[in-house]
Order: sequence, then structure tokens, then C-alpha cells
Amino acid sequence: METLELIIAPLRDGLYTIMMPVSNFIWSYILVYLLLGAGLLFTIMTKGMQFRLFRHMAHVTFTARGAGDGISGFQAFATSMAARVGTGNLAGVALALWIGGPGAIFWMWVIAILGMATGFAESILGQIYKIRDSNGDFINVEELDSQLNVLYSNYSSGENSIIRRYAGLPDGPITFTDMTDDLFDASPTAMKASPRTSELLVGTENGKVLKVSGTMPFLVWSDISNAGFLGSVSDIEFGETDNDIFVTFHNYGVQNVWYSNDGGTSWLAKEGDFPDIPVKAILQNPLNSKEVIIGTDLGVWKTKDFSVDSPEWTQSYNGMNSVKVTDLDLRDDNMVFAATYGRGVFSGQFTGATASVEDVLSGNNAFTMYPTVSKGDFTLQAKSSLGLTKMSVFSISGKQVYTKEIDFTLNGKQQVSLNLNTGLYIVNVIDENNKKSSLKIVIE
Repeated sequence: METLELIIAPLRDGLYTIMMPVSNFIWSYILVYLLLGAGLLFTIMTKGMQFRLFRHMAHVTFTARGAGDGISGFQAFATSMAARVGTGNLAGVALALWIGGPGAIFWMWVIAILGMATGFAESILGQIYKIRDSNGDFINVEELDSQLNVLYSNYSSGENSIIRRYAGLPDGPITFTDMTDDLFDASPTAMKASPRTSELLVGTENGKVLKVSGTMPFLVWSDISNAGFLGSVSDIEFGETDNDIFVTFHNYGVQNVWYSNDGGTSWLAKEGDFPDIPVKAILQNPLNSKEVIIGTDLGVWKTKDFSVDSPEWTQSYNGMNSVKVTDLDLRDDNMVFAATYGRGVFSGQFTGATASVEDVLSGNNAFTMYPTVSKGDFTLQAKSSLGLTKMSVFSISGKQVYTKEIDFTLNGKQQVSLNLNTGLYIVNVIDENNKKSSLKIVIE
């Protein structure tokens, strides 16, 4: 702790030296005059409402309302007081008297009287611009079109399916328009704006995929769904072009992965050998169009060739294990972010390279192992030419904790079980020619 204090103390003192003059200047020369000026301005604009309406204020505060008319005036007053009065209002008065003497009370009264006009203006503006309704969902579906600076938001209510379109982001003025159509007969569960055009794809809870094209207010809605679409749409993504569309469903007993290469005119089921698991999200590798990953109830899965009729899917743990993945997102630098249920956000990066197993088989890497995060059971894979090897496992401190001889001439895949404490370990493999390679594993 003493070492930590020696490190933190200079930083703390340096920040204090910088921030205190700034804080004193703001509180002494800016904030006081700003509060006085704003209160005086609002007093003039409201024609002295704190004096003119004082009697009316007392009347509505203590007059009871009928049932169903909302909260009473006194309840509103008490709520406002609870939000405004704190420890500073009590201790601050005593401190002001101690420092400034009795004259401080006079100036507190002046600030309070002028502040009544500021509080009145604040409350009135809040009432004017508030939106009070039950539209949308608690966890709401939204989509940002960063090309047009437009935000699309689910605004459905009851049987009314609505998308609210907010334009004018980020500098304003912000305007909104409600989008609806006869084809749009269920709440949206997924939306995707094209990165190239003004096109918007909308997936609904009754399994429809709708395409919205054109410009406001002349929008054209079209249904590009397939008869095989069953359940709620979980995700929609564009591929290399606007004609390449990926759609997923989170349901059991149905085809959960679909693809169209003609803008939704025809669809191909791409579930292949994927287990009967709900799919939450999908992304195509922008550097290798054949590689596609999906987020599922059992982690991230990938295929190295999405173009075939029946893709082969394998789990892609990358430290995640079989946690539910609720969303996948792609950044401009090809970083992939996977949002999970209960274990935070994981990240990785798309590359143009193939999977590590293929690197081994092509000779780029001596060996590979998977999963890299496990309870201690993993598979070691290498080419048979690696021959008789010695595998050693070291703790992060450098202590050897396991060793074993493995003959890859007999089997290119070797199962290894380790009974080790939780932590990070280094696996070294030395072949017959004394060539050494190493990888990291995590024992949970």
C-alpha cells in the first residue's frame, strides 16, 4: 500500500494543483453570475411569475384532486422538493453564515427568488417536450443509418406496428416521422440500414422480412419473405452488396439461417449441419466472403465456406465457451464484438486468413489446439510428419506442470486431459528435429 501511495500521491497532487484554480474560477466568476442572469432573464420573460402567481401556487398545492387526475399538487411539490433539497442545502447554509456573516442570508434569498423563475421555466419546458406513451419495448429495436444520419426506432403500440424515423442527427434540428404500411403487420424484431443506399430491411416477430426503399415521404414497402421463414426474425445483415442479404431466426425445429444473393427475390437455407439451436446474429467476413459467423445460444459458430449448398459449421470459442451470444457487431477496422448474456462483450478480428486448423494442414503452423478455454480437456492437432513429439505445459510463472510424449504419426488428433488449477498456461511442443512451437491455453 505504501508503494501504491507513493505512485498515486504525485498524480493526485498534480491534478489538485490544476483543477482547484479552474474550479475556483468557475464557481467565483462564472456560475454565480450565470445563475443570477438566467433567473433575472426568466423573471422578466415570465413577468415576475414568482410574485404574480404566488397565491395561485399556494392554492393548487393544497387543493386535492379527484381520483384519476394524476398526482395532487402537494405530491408534485413534495417530489420536486425531494429532488432539489439535499445535504448541500443544509450544510451550505451554515457554511455561508460562518464565512459571509448574516449578509449571506440576504443573497441566498435573492438567488432563491430568481431561481424560482428558472425552476418554473425548467418544469414548463419539460412538460411541453415530454412524450408520454407506451410505444416501443423496454429493450427496444433500433437501427442507426450513419450514412444519412437517421435513427430508426420501434414505436409500435398494441396492434399498431410503427417505426419512428428520427432525422437531423447529430447537430439538429431533429425531426421525426412515423413509418407504417399495410404489409407491416407485426412489431419489428430486427432492422438493418444499407451502408450504400437509403434502403432499410425490417424483420418482424411474425417472420416477415420487408424492404423499405425510396426517400421520405415517398417510401415503397415490399415483402421479400420466403415461405420457409418461421418464427421471429433475430437478425438481418447486408453482405458485399445490397443484393446479398443474411437473415436469422431464433427458433427450434426450423431453418434458422437464410441467404439471398438477389435482393430477396429468392432464398437459400444455409443451416447445413448446424444443430437445432436458435440463432441470434450473423456476420460475413468482409475480407473473406466465404467465411460467416453466427451468434447462438451456444456461443459463436463459423463456417469456412458459406457458398456451398450445405455449409459445415464449427464452434469458434475464442475464450467465450458456450455462452449465449445476443448480438454481433462489426467495426470499421474489421473488429468483431460479441455481446453475451451474462459474460460481457468479447472481441476478435476478421482477417483474410483461413482457420488455424487449415494453417496446420498447409504447413504454416506446427500445431494447433482447441478449445483454448476449457476445464482441462482439449484436442492437439498436427500433421503426421511432426512425428514423435514432447509436449510440455508450463504455468505463467515458468514452472513445468505437465509433460507427455505424443506420436502424431499414429493420429493427427490427440486428446489431452489436464488436471490443473484455474489459470493461463503455455503449451510447448518439441518435434524430433528439436523444433519448438508454443500456444496459450486457459483452464477454467
